[in-house]
Amino acid sequence: MGSLFRSEEMCRCQLFLQTEASYACVSELGELGLVQFRDLNPDVTAFQRKFVNEIRRCDEMERKLRFLEKEIKKDRIPILDTSENPDAPLAREMIDLEATFEKLDNELREVNMNEEMLKKNFLELTELKHILRKTQAFFDEQENIQAMQSLHANDGNLGQVNPALEYDGELIVTGDHKESFGGKLNLDFVVGVILRERIPAFERLLWRACRGNVFLKQAEITESLEDPATGDLVQKSVILIFFQGEQLKSRVKKICEGFRATLYPCPETPQERREMAIGVMTRIEDLKTVLGQTQDHRHRVLVAAAKNIRIWFTKVRKIKSIYHTLNLFNLDVTQKCLIAECWCPVADLDKIQLALKRGTEESGSSVPSILNRMYTTEAPPTYNRTNKFTAGFQNIVDAYGVASYREVNPALYTVITFPFLFAIMFGDFGHGLIMFLFALFLIVFNIFFGGRYIIFLMGLFSIYTGIVYNEVYAKSVNIFGSSWMISAEVDDNVLANVEKIQLNPNTSFIGHAYAYGLDPAWNIAVNKLNFLNSFKMKMSVIIGVFQMLFGVVLSFFNYRFFNRKLDIYTMFIPQMLFMCCIFLYLCILIIYKWTAFSAAPADMAVGHYPGSHCAPSLLIGLIFMFMFQQRNYGFDDSKCVTNAFYPGQVGFEQFLVVVAVLCAPTMLFVKPYLIYRERKNRLKDGHIAIHADMNSDDAEAVQIKEKAPSSSSAGAHDEHDDMNISEIFIIQAIHTIEFCLGCISHTASYLRLWALSLAHAQLSDVLWSMVLRIAFGFQGYAGAIAVYLIVWAFGMLTVCILVLMEGLSAFLHALRLHWVEFQSKFYTGSGYLFTPFSFDVILEQARIEDEYTMPMILGTQKWYPTRPFVDKGDKIQPFGLIILNGDVKCSCRRNTVKRFWKAAAIKIAADGASNLLYEMTSDKFSLCPDVMCGDLDSISDEARMHFQAMGSEVVQIASQAVTDFTKSVDTMFQMASRNKISLKSIYTVGGLCGRFDHIFGCMESLFLSYKIEPTVPIYLWHYESLLFLIPKGQHTIFIDQSVITGKCGLIPIGNRVSSIFTTGLQWNLKGEQLAFGTLVSTSNEVNCDVVNVGTSDPVLFTMELRVSSINLEVE
Repeated sequence: MGSLFRSEEMCRCQLFLQTEASYACVSELGELGLVQFRDLNPDVTAFQRKFVNEIRRCDEMERKLRFLEKEIKKDRIPILDTSENPDAPLAREMIDLEATFEKLDNELREVNMNEEMLKKNFLELTELKHILRKTQAFFDEQENIQAMQSLHANDGNLGQVNPALEYDGELIVTGDHKESFGGKLNLDFVVGVILRERIPAFERLLWRACRGNVFLKQAEITESLEDPATGDLVQKSVILIFFQGEQLKSRVKKICEGFRATLYPCPETPQERREMAIGVMTRIEDLKTVLGQTQDHRHRVLVAAAKNIRIWFTKVRKIKSIYHTLNLFNLDVTQKCLIAECWCPVADLDKIQLALKRGTEESGSSVPSILNRMYTTEAPPTYNRTNKFTAGFQNIVDAYGVASYREVNPALYTVITFPFLFAIMFGDFGHGLIMFLFALFLIVFNIFFGGRYIIFLMGLFSIYTGIVYNEVYAKSVNIFGSSWMISAEVDDNVLANVEKIQLNPNTSFIGHAYAYGLDPAWNIAVNKLNFLNSFKMKMSVIIGVFQMLFGVVLSFFNYRFFNRKLDIYTMFIPQMLFMCCIFLYLCILIIYKWTAFSAAPADMAVGHYPGSHCAPSLLIGLIFMFMFQQRNYGFDDSKCVTNAFYPGQVGFEQFLVVVAVLCAPTMLFVKPYLIYRERKNRLKDGHIAIHADMNSDDAEAVQIKEKAPSSSSAGAHDEHDDMNISEIFIIQAIHTIEFCLGCISHTASYLRLWALSLAHAQLSDVLWSMVLRIAFGFQGYAGAIAVYLIVWAFGMLTVCILVLMEGLSAFLHALRLHWVEFQSKFYTGSGYLFTPFSFDVILEQARIEDEYTMPMILGTQKWYPTRPFVDKGDKIQPFGLIILNGDVKCSCRRNTVKRFWKAAAIKIAADGASNLLYEMTSDKFSLCPDVMCGDLDSISDEARMHFQAMGSEVVQIASQAVTDFTKSVDTMFQMASRNKISLKSIYTVGGLCGRFDHIFGCMESLFLSYKIEPTVPIYLWHYESLLFLIPKGQHTIFIDQSVITGKCGLIPIGNRVSSIFTTGLQWNLKGEQLAFGTLVSTSNEVNCDVVNVGTSDPVLFTMELRVSSINLEVE
């Protein structure tokens, strides 16, 4: 109770730990979770701290465990989670864990490498099997055609060829058949496989390069083949190319190499082909056996690891958190003792002492750890003990502002007042029951979040207010019998001929109210809204005034606890008088009018009361109160609404107004005056503040004789000692004006209780009358079907609109009433939370992070930025190359450009880049683009004519709305679609040098290009830098560390990144916000081959290339 009413008493302590016992002691404190350590090395970077090497070792162990977890998830092996929480391992056990993880990591990587190699061999043998089959079928077909043509020639019908035997292709002769033709045809051939989407471009280039002197035969491989590098299924075709001469043979092989077609040896005779096919089938069967055994071994390793990986993660995270904490400590001069400072609750000092004792004993140290309590003027953190029930309400309060140290905690009262205010606006028995049952389901099955208890109480209180309002889905229930009845004087014939009848309360009211809640008769009354408006409006004012008064009362407990007596006399008492004289008096009048004035005539102290039509008006009475206007005593029918409520009302109200008016200057002037007078007395007694400039040579220290402050002002001036009188007066004026005006505006703000309650009731009534009532208008079977369907529609609309939307609206308004109207009367909220070093908190945060980042580990989009720099031959995935109109020579070395040029599936020169390519073209190597694209205002005629003569296509786009970069990207995708090439990525060269505005134009084009095809990565390459834009979502980046230096960065260009998570970097981001002026991740480092990024907004990823590793010579 004490902790809920006021935060725990805290103290700052100093710890002296022996070096050999420090690890065990911090481990015990982490299990206890009651100590918040202070950083004693704020000016020391993370790399210069004592235990940085241990933290690096922990990062490496976490990396290996993440790799292991990724492989387990990939094989869909369930991870055993026993919810076991092992103790932090001893420091010496860290070596054993490292050895275990190293062994598993090496074994798994070796198995993966062997499996990939076996899959590669299996793919090659499978392709060779299909090659032998398709080649044999083709040669058999040729032999049949030759035999039929020979038979036809021997019959003497040379001039008449059977159309069924005609063949459009060239005559192919191989092997033994060459001799029968006198050696005139000496054709060679090569066979291989190629990706199916590359065949059109391959066939066109083969025809152009060889000038039609080759014969190409192709056949599709019906089954899909698995790429061993990526695991993707690809479609391939067998190609058989015939040619004559060594020159054509060399040219054909180079073209095949350029299109990453894999060539295989194929015997010329059928007998040799059959023998090779038998051998291939035998090797395939053997490989299947070995591959199966390899996969079984890998599966067994992963299954064994899955049983312990959660425990391993827990141990490593505890070790890492311990060393992070030890980095906050200082070493003493002997280098044998660690000194720490911490905040801890005073009530738990004994527990902390026991934890330190256990840690010392576990470490085997003979020197005990010392806990020394310190005294400081620094404000301690705020620590409120909570449980799973009160945590949600405490979070509501902390969202407005953490309580100042030891000030009154509103969470205790919020447990009741928050759901009650919500229920006043949401009151309906049926809707509250839905919310109550939903929250009960969450509590019983322990799912969802801590707010389930808030929903539980909101539903329970809504059921209560629904009973008070007598509303169940906008309808009333007559349980106790209505107190209204039709008078016996009304004739039955009159009732039969009228739609509505007015009931006289003197004759139709039976004399006592409905047993509980509103009378059900009001539900069918025509003046129902008038009655409910009056009732709920007055109820809202009463509840609001009493809650604000309670807030002012709580401020008294703050003043008394902090010994601020001056504030009690100059703040609390004037505030209470101000509110009581005006607002509490209004509430009393409301209650008095409800109880004293009825429908029946009666003799009262102010005269004979004739009936309800002559009840005095509250609004007019309040106006007359502030105008000091006289009122009549007695009830004159012509002016009865202005009559007084009780004898002597006018004089008493004038007294209340005068007192309320005097409270304002009391709050405004008295406190600053008393502080001024006290300072003046101090000055007379020799107490004077000395302000010396310690940087000057004439600075001197002055000793001041202390004098105990008087009891009347003790603690009153402490918070104002560093202010002058004018500042104090200004602050007091702000507080006074804010309170006086706030009382009026806050009272009016509580009328939202009436407004939302009325709106909720009317919306419920509309939903009933316009939806559910329709079902009762049908008859027979149609009526049954209509009732069934419309009841479902009514239920869905009730849940979606009245429960969810209206519930959210009432929740937000209740939140505002607590934060502004209630807490502003006593709550400062300028503290900071107590965040102890706790393993439970660290592991829970890691669990939440894992839930967010696990999809990242599997990856929704994969990136391979360094693949073209290292892959060769058929391993290179098809990519496009765009040369921009910049200095290509400054962007990369010439040989590297040529290598990329040879490997690219589609090559585009953006406008003036054609001139650069023309200059780099030599006799040995021609840089001829497939397309010259842009507005073409910068290209020279010489370059244009040269490349057009070599077969380059010209695409001129005159629009100036977008850059040539964007035009080239659009053209690239059109070319890929036309040629049936599945581009995996696009690389650009030459865009990041030259004018600064051109560089940012490339950045803009990078953003625009993702709107064209967001699934294809676009990389900007400039000498040592490779950068690309990561869109919103989760991504896995595979990086070959042999071609990068390790330096990388995450730059929020074009927008603010609200939240970003990473793994695989030296300094991972864990939900931070990236923005210029806030945080930009530069000079980060890649520490593994896989980097995972989950981002809420697009972010630019940059990395530094190792130029010496990618500068490969071209043949």
